[in-house]
Amino acid sequence: MNQAKNMQLSWSQLKLIAYITMLIDHTAHVLLQNGIMVTYPECSPYVKPVMILMRGIGRIAFPIFSFLLVEGLIHTRSRVKYLLRILLLAIISEPVFDYANNGVFYYADYQNVFITLLIAATTMCVLSLIEQNDRLNKNIYVLYVLQGIVVIAGCFLAEFLKVDYGMSGIIIPLIMGVIRRLKLDSSSAFAIYFVATIIARVIRNIVNAPTYILNPGMWYEKYLMYAINNLQIFAILALIPIFMYDGTKGKPMPKAVYYLFYPVHLSILGLICYQLIR
Repeated sequence: MNQAKNMQLSWSQLKLIAYITMLIDHTAHVLLQNGIMVTYPECSPYVKPVMILMRGIGRIAFPIFSFLLVEGLIHTRSRVKYLLRILLLAIISEPVFDYANNGVFYYADYQNVFITLLIAATTMCVLSLIEQNDRLNKNIYVLYVLQGIVVIAGCFLAEFLKVDYGMSGIIIPLIMGVIRRLKLDSSSAFAIYFVATIIARVIRNIVNAPTYILNPGMWYEKYLMYAINNLQIFAILALIPIFMYDGTKGKPMPKAVYYLFYPVHLSILGLICYQLIR
């Protein structure tokens, strides 16, 4: 019994795991992929396997953040304030995100993950409002159609704005919401997550295919990202710590850490990459 208790994780511990794996992922992307592999291409054969391994570990982060997003929406006293906090973080993080990824403070073709989470959270809030409408609940077909339209709209917006994770970043939090709501056992949850993320990945590749066909200069990036995107399968490992979640908050970190970790660590990685390596 004591051993089982020791295997449980609190909300704070889950978030710490997400932060650590995200840091590993961003270090690989900014310092290795954008830094060393660009500046010293002769080192790429040695650096690339390490980079891909680190980015594989980093796939664990987003599903955990998605699960914590669902928990936050359930337990927050004000969903409006919750959404506004995510919006504020998205605005603060965007310039440093652009700098860390592209060396400039404004880059329109790739947006930070807090915009992804904001779209996902807003989608879930709208779905909840639809579900709570008594009139709509009298006609289940209309209810499902409206909810489907909302999900499609969220996915379309994610792709249109070119946010991190794209439509997958909307689907994954929705999956986490379903897993939590239905209280699925681990095997069912793993199966649903696996199938849904594969479908989302296939759809996204089909949607983005014309971009690569019409722009031959992006072929190298396509094949490099293909290797990284295939690592998304490792994101399923995030379900292991999620199922160890015991529902407690645990010992909280200072709020400044929660709110500033993302922009601060990207700022540091960006400075190292573009001021020291390149």
